[in-house]
Amino acid sequence: MAQTRFNSQSVVGILKTRTLITKAHIGMSVRMFVASNGTTIPVKNKAGEYVMSRNAGEEGVGLNKTIFNLKANSDIAIRSAYTREILMDGIKAEKAGEMDEAHEHFTNYLNKVQISFALLDNHRLLSEIGTGAEIAATIVEIETENGKLLSIDPATIRIMQPIVVGKTNFDLDALLGIGMDDEEGDEDEETAELAEATPPPAPKAATATGKPAKTGTGKPAKA
Repeated sequence: MAQTRFNSQSVVGILKTRTLITKAHIGMSVRMFVASNGTTIPVKNKAGEYVMSRNAGEEGVGLNKTIFNLKANSDIAIRSAYTREILMDGIKAEKAGEMDEAHEHFTNYLNKVQISFALLDNHRLLSEIGTGAEIAATIVEIETENGKLLSIDPATIRIMQPIVVGKTNFDLDALLGIGMDDEEGDEDEETAELAEATPPPAPKAATATGKPAKTGTGKPAKA
């Protein structure tokens, strides 16, 4: 299957699917989704030398770190002259019909403005983080050779566990019964209201003997 090549429109679409993290969020704990399963690389110092582990029993073993991308953009990175130049190179190549070159610039741009973080291979949460995981972490500002960037403090990472809810127990007869009960209840309320509004019947007339007069016998009255 041929690889999908990025163009200026698809770049905009991808950016809009990500959360935007700004300088105003520095020091705040923000919830974000992890967008990759991580890329593991050796840890090097500023001189380009491999950093060795200091863990007991692992002395002399090269230390590794795994870099994860977040589904979030750094506002600082988007506004930087460095990334804008990369984006403009992609647009120029696209206008010139050089779509392979444009794709490379656009890919580079999307990676540069995306917030990422690294975990050492002995980090307590390394095995629990991957694509789709939701985390909460404190936003920090870091200095790089290409300027300041926004990232997260690995020491503050928390895995946000989803709430498990039960399945729907659907009973059609019970559901219809509930509806019928509701209707009957409405009728009972209407009947009660009607009874309160209706005056009681007048008492029957009494004869001289004190007994109620008989009426409606169906027999003709005697002369």
